[in-house]
Amino acid sequence: MASDKAGLVRLCPKKAVTRTYWTVWNKNQRSTRRVRTVADLIEKIMREDRALVRPLSDE
Repeated sequence: MASDKAGLVRLCPKKAVTRTYWTVWNKNQRSTRRVRTVADLIEKIMREDRALVRPLSDE
């Protein structure tokens, strides 16, 4: 996430952190247009910016 920031050094270059993201929707609201729109936007952002949220590969 910050690998392009000057002056920062990876402390554990051989270690990777994995993340799991969950979204929780009210059962009665998850099929509404506004909730579906937000869910779709979050998924789109996560897919487009995957490099920001995935662990770095071992270098």
